Amino acid sequence: MKFKAIFLVFNVIIVFSMVLLFVLPTLLLDWDFSLMFWQSNWYLVLVCLMLIVGVNFFFFRYWRVYELLEQEDWDALQSFLKTEIFDKHRFRHLYIRLYIHTAIVRAKPDEISELRELLQSRNLRQYKRFALELGLPEIFRNDAPAMEEFFGQFIELATGARRLWLVLLYAFSLFLQKRLEEARPHIEKVLDVAKDPLLIVMSLYIFVAYSSDDSNVKQRIADTKALLKKRYSRDAMMRILEKGREMVVLLVLEQFVRDAIDWLYGEDYNND
Repeated sequence: MKFKAIFLVFNVIIVFSMVLLFVLPTLLLDWDFSLMFWQSNWYLVLVCLMLIVGVNFFFFRYWRVYELLEQEDWDALQSFLKTEIFDKHRFRHLYIRLYIHTAIVRAKPDEISELRELLQSRNLRQYKRFALELGLPEIFRNDAPAMEEFFGQFIELATGARRLWLVLLYAFSLFLQKRLEEARPHIEKVLDVAKDPLLIVMSLYIFVAYSSDDSNVKQRIADTKALLKKRYSRDAMMRILEKGREMVVLLVLEQFVRDAIDWLYGEDYNND
């Protein structure tokens, strides 16, 4: 559905709801009871008005962005966002997120590098907030030492699920440099606490490298594979991947994730 249509439909629904809210007490009760109702529930009018004003303010504030998204004019969108971010220094979350997404769509990771330099010097809060996405140019270039340097600075700063993604990517950078013993505790950390099945299967896929001479690792891989396959069918795992593609890092690592899923639902680990 087009953004303008969404905007119109939403306003119609809100206005209709307000009219219904005003009319129902009068229809169901007599006028005196209706007056008493509104005297004690006057704040409902204020809430409705605030909702209408808030939603319309948001739509009008980003109207140009919605137009360009609707037209799928990625070059024009990136130009608009670059002006907003680089020239006007409007470091809004939506602008930064769309700028990164658009750079990926246009296959121009260097634009993300430019954004990273700007945020590092002008807005450290957003620099840390978008650490996962700002490291994508190094992944594009398959530059493991640069990945290690960039992601390593955030693994103790980030929180929640994003921290685990940063930890895994840091471990992956070490793994690519064949520094397996340094990478191992970080991979095990992700496996110990991760809830995201994609994080788990990616970590497990890397962890196979430690199984050749360690029966405990081999058993852990077999047990975790069995648990994942019990909880998620292959189709369910692929649906999780499709839903997760709004996360830019999954777009970049999609083939690696697909390979890990293929491995998970292939032959039993003991027969690999």
